[in-house]
Amino acid sequence: MTSLRISHVCQSYVPMISGAALVVRNLAEGAARRGHQVQVLSASDRGKAYTDCSLEGLQVERVQSFPNPFRRSQRFSVWSARRLARLVDFRPDVIHIHDPTIMAKVKFLSSAPKVVTIHAYPDLVTSYVPDILWLRKGVESVLIRTVRRLLEPCDAIVTPSRAAAEYVSHYTDQEPHVISNGVDLNWFSPTQKERGEDQHLREKYGLRPDLPVILHVGRLDVEKNVETLVEVAARVLHGVNAQFLVVGDGLKRTAMIRLCQSLGIMNRSVFTGYVPPSGDLPGLYRLASVFISASEKETQGLVFLEAAACGLPIVSVRATAMQEIVEEGINGYLADIRDVETIAAHTKRIVENPALGRKLGRSGRAFMQRDHAMETTLLKYEQLYTEVIQRRHERQP
Repeated sequence: MTSLRISHVCQSYVPMISGAALVVRNLAEGAARRGHQVQVLSASDRGKAYTDCSLEGLQVERVQSFPNPFRRSQRFSVWSARRLARLVDFRPDVIHIHDPTIMAKVKFLSSAPKVVTIHAYPDLVTSYVPDILWLRKGVESVLIRTVRRLLEPCDAIVTPSRAAAEYVSHYTDQEPHVISNGVDLNWFSPTQKERGEDQHLREKYGLRPDLPVILHVGRLDVEKNVETLVEVAARVLHGVNAQFLVVGDGLKRTAMIRLCQSLGIMNRSVFTGYVPPSGDLPGLYRLASVFISASEKETQGLVFLEAAACGLPIVSVRATAMQEIVEEGINGYLADIRDVETIAAHTKRIVENPALGRKLGRSGRAFMQRDHAMETTLLKYEQLYTEVIQRRHERQP
């Protein structure tokens, strides 16, 4: 395939912590390794602007940024023409935007075709707005109208799931392309990377060697319903000799710890903080017996794909994209939103029956190999880039 010049424009990029940051990193590094010239223009994780060219074919341009008061370990940039000047200098064949609000600036700076990936629903933002009378619904309505207007000039919209595509098409006149976020199946795999990995990680993170692990990975913030997970864990741990492992950080971490203490399970609960996907995270998936979540707002959910890729059964709720990842009784179980009793019952069943867990996990791995390999995601994006570039050329006189 002909080498392309691809610009990714985003607010969040590693080492900032978010699903979107990881997705952009995977796309950028993957495209560079496939021979494309790639630029990432992102808010700086340090505040001050700097450039990183540590991977051949990829230059990461960090622009001045400010702390995000609603998200731990996150920063944002106020995009000006001056801060976007490096985008123009790069002269991309295609611009891939990961925050629709940036479109307002980018559309005036370059005639290159523009692809927008939707990483979050508007109510992710409104979940931080007080639920007072009409305020939350009013803010959500304004956001939807604004995003709809900003998306009009783009050449293609991408969502990582069919559920997200249906949401976007309902509020816009455009039909999104569905392309999975994808996972590196060589790195996230059921196979241990070294002998004794399980024992080493249990010792490192203070896990008991004799107890099965109920695992949650993700941001510990309001929209993830993490307190529900603690209630689930308490119901399971009061009936089964197991332990609760929480990997991630966020504004709700302290509240979760306090709830564990009040429910009497803190002595069998471990909070690791953030663990990078490039580090111990795959091994923590592998040593667990079941992955649980109560999140209602996932455009896809990268951690669910990672868990399935590592052969871990999933228990979650019937919301947004979860029914595209969890097939009932095949690779996990689903429950109604906030149905603590049913989530706990499914979790307990898997913990008490390791053979069932392994069977569900094998099905999850096969599902990932069939539909969500990172190489497939990169190829689909290459095809989309080529398509929008060709369409733009055909429209030119």
